[in-house]
Amino acid sequence: MIHSGSRAMGQIITDHHLAGASTSSTGLKYLDLQSEAGRAYFNDMEWAVQYATLNRLAIMARVVGIMESSFKVTADEASYLDSPHNFARRETHSAHEFIVHRKSAISARQDELGLIAGSMGTPSFVTSGLGVAESLCSSSHGAGRVLSRTEARARISSAAMQRQLASVHYDSRHLVALRDEAPAAYRDIRKVMQAQRDLTRQHTRLIPVLNFKYADARRDRR
Repeated sequence: MIHSGSRAMGQIITDHHLAGASTSSTGLKYLDLQSEAGRAYFNDMEWAVQYATLNRLAIMARVVGIMESSFKVTADEASYLDSPHNFARRETHSAHEFIVHRKSAISARQDELGLIAGSMGTPSFVTSGLGVAESLCSSSHGAGRVLSRTEARARISSAAMQRQLASVHYDSRHLVALRDEAPAAYRDIRKVMQAQRDLTRQHTRLIPVLNFKYADARRDRR
């Protein structure tokens, strides 16, 4: 499983278009999708989604190469699954077209496969959507945080992080920097899956064996 998006490029696109956005009576910025500016933003957003997918494919290609050269294991290309969880797209619901924005949610149309992530130390799931109209054919994208990254680094010790990861392999040199991803910073994925059993069903349970996260060396020293 690879979790990576458009990274800084997405924020650059947002900042660029917000600079020219209108302001509503409530103080919120907006762009009219019927305007040239609105269409330009939506096109750039769709580009960012594709860019994020290509990022993940590039990472996956490197991992596949390492697995083949080091362990003589060949990847099953037919098992590839892309499941974005922060995007907007045009969809038809109840005979009307909408722009559906899924933030911390994935598409869960009838029999659509998706990925719902646990944490570095807990299971994740390949799921099959149930196509529930009331949820706009959506489900959660993962366990979700109970602690912000800042709170996790302040409240979870390195020793606690080690206990939570148990037998999962990771780069111990970056233990301090990785505490913002400690399993205790997330909700219990089993309860999350139970709570949305009417939206999606479990297809495959994935158990973490090894985790790798790019760690900023500057944060390691904090």
